[in-house]
Amino acid sequence: MNLILAITLIILLLIVISKLGGISKALHAIKGEKNNEMLSESPETLVWSGNPGCFEKHLQRKHNNLLFPDEKRKISQRDIDLAVEQDLRDIQSIETDYKNILLESYKATLSESITIGEMSTIEDKLDALTIRCFEVGGASLQVLPGLRKINESVSADIQDGISEEDQEAARTLRQAREEYLKKRLSFSNEFFAQLNRKGTPIKREDVIASLLSEDLETIKLANDMGLSKDLNFLAEAVIIAHKAEAEGADTDILREKLKALGVKL
Repeated sequence: MNLILAITLIILLLIVISKLGGISKALHAIKGEKNNEMLSESPETLVWSGNPGCFEKHLQRKHNNLLFPDEKRKISQRDIDLAVEQDLRDIQSIETDYKNILLESYKATLSESITIGEMSTIEDKLDALTIRCFEVGGASLQVLPGLRKINESVSADIQDGISEEDQEAARTLRQAREEYLKKRLSFSNEFFAQLNRKGTPIKREDVIASLLSEDLETIKLANDMGLSKDLNFLAEAVIIAHKAEAEGADTDILREKLKALGVKL
């Protein structure tokens, strides 16, 4: 494996240890700031972090949002604190996994006997961690550029490791990889990654209200994924939007979102 990749991995490892360590400290600091502020602020004052992860972001999505039932719009400081704690645990898990995969990749670059299959396994782990970053959201997204850089280097090393006599295998591998990346790209969206993650905070009955709370790009992606073919889903979306409009939600914005979802108005 090439020396340039080894040097790149060393540099990225140092950056990641510094960056993720800073993220963890920042989240702990956020918790401390909340505790201090709650000593002097009224109970009605909610203190949010500046870069919410999956769980806190869903609370922000529901807070005073007319698309949700009234009882789900009410968020307490306790709810926020628990969500931040969960997001912090997720960040720390990513920190550990990221360091491990970087070290594994670095050791692979020094090995004279590593196989294409073993490199492909590392590539799969990098892909899985990339998806995990979208599932966690918030500060974890800061490590994505580094993951992509390593993944590109590992992929290039795999291609270089295929002999000239086996170029057909190389083409097949490259095409499969390109198709996979194209498919993964369509699902590299925070909302859908967090919706489908294990232990998602987005309950089944809240999926439509949550989706309609997202930007047009995310809603159009839902359309591309085929949700516009589900007539029951679209009908429920219209009902939820109309109820929100009746309570004072912006009609123009909601209609744009319904159109993006595939509703014929």
